[in-house]
Amino acid sequence: MLPSLRCSLHRSFHTGTASPSSPSAALELIRSQPSRYIIATLGGKRHILTPRDLLTVPRIREVKVGDLVALSAIHELGSREYTLRGDPVIPPETGVRVHATVVEHTKGSMEYTFKKKRRKGYQKLIQHKQPYTRLRIGDIEFGVLRADHSMSSPNPAERLASLSGYGPQVGVAQPAYRLQIVTKWPISEGLRVLELGCGQGDMTTVLADAVGANGLVDAVDPGPLNYGSPQTLGQAQARISAGPLGSRIRWIQATPLEFLAANPDARWDVVVLVHSLWYFSSSSQILETLRAVGPRVNKVCIAEWSLSGANAETHILAALTQAALECHKPIGLSESNVRTVVSPVRIKELAAETGLKVVEETKIIPGEKIYDGRWEAQAVVRPEFVEEVDQFVANERERGALYAMRDAFLSSLERVGGTGAVRAMDAWLCVFAGSE
Repeated sequence: MLPSLRCSLHRSFHTGTASPSSPSAALELIRSQPSRYIIATLGGKRHILTPRDLLTVPRIREVKVGDLVALSAIHELGSREYTLRGDPVIPPETGVRVHATVVEHTKGSMEYTFKKKRRKGYQKLIQHKQPYTRLRIGDIEFGVLRADHSMSSPNPAERLASLSGYGPQVGVAQPAYRLQIVTKWPISEGLRVLELGCGQGDMTTVLADAVGANGLVDAVDPGPLNYGSPQTLGQAQARISAGPLGSRIRWIQATPLEFLAANPDARWDVVVLVHSLWYFSSSSQILETLRAVGPRVNKVCIAEWSLSGANAETHILAALTQAALECHKPIGLSESNVRTVVSPVRIKELAAETGLKVVEETKIIPGEKIYDGRWEAQAVVRPEFVEEVDQFVANERERGALYAMRDAFLSSLERVGGTGAVRAMDAWLCVFAGSE
């Protein structure tokens, strides 16, 4: 019996057949039934679903009409006579998979909020329509559960998506993109890997799969466990740990420098930083981290946005505009995805200061469903961005420059056709030799 699956296959009271003792036997019994249902979490709520159901959930911004959404949190699978329950979810390695098709993005009825301040002459009527996404539930699929409890899949990205901790919005695009990165790097079975800035574990699962059962990934991130969306760091990491890759991963909640200082004798074969450098508070912090890690690894692998791309002007302008504002915020106050912009040229300069040497570098073009460009565009479009400029930028000339950068971004956004059409810039990948 899988450790994260309770012995809870139940049969209806009017039958006297004993319950099976293994998930594979339970799945075979449910498969034999003419109709089936699932209980799954979507949009923060549990739903009882059957194939062909039409479900309306809070707006999923990362998908478009026609996309497939994987239901990753399936709590119960049942038929007329049998019910298989997870603890709290049915593990992905059982092979139970359900996809939903995005039918439309719509809005609810008009909602009104009236605000008033007594004796202040202030009153305001706010009108709002809540955005929703409508999904058509697909068939309930059964994979093949092997003796080692791993699920065979012809598509590695699909298999890793089913093990992801990020949630159903991710689909296969993110795992496919991370696999594209790993194939360019010297990551092989049996290695010990240190990942700095693991977040919800998008890259962690791909690394853990690459190092195999005899490898280990130390995944470090300073973010609080209640940070992140649509799944928090704590929720995503717990879900990954409950899967077949969990034994290959150690989650550490600390800044990279804190973790390295607390483990002075630890060594790794490879250290990985994937789209995490822009989260650092300054270039000097990046320099200190590379200096601390360089002598303790054989290779340092970095993936970061290249600030270039044939159709990525809007993403580039959004990132630079955010970074220009973040420079004026007190350290520790920011929650932006772009806190310190460093170009590939600057990263190589910082690495050279610590004794790291470039082994090879390349660029890759992310797929259309990598939505980082959209997310950064949405951050600059929001009215709160202008309010933060007024709040944190005291110098009039600097404030004017920021307004101009935002206006240039908005013009670019209009040309491409809105946030839904923003393409991510090219990714820059580089392998450095350790500084020993």
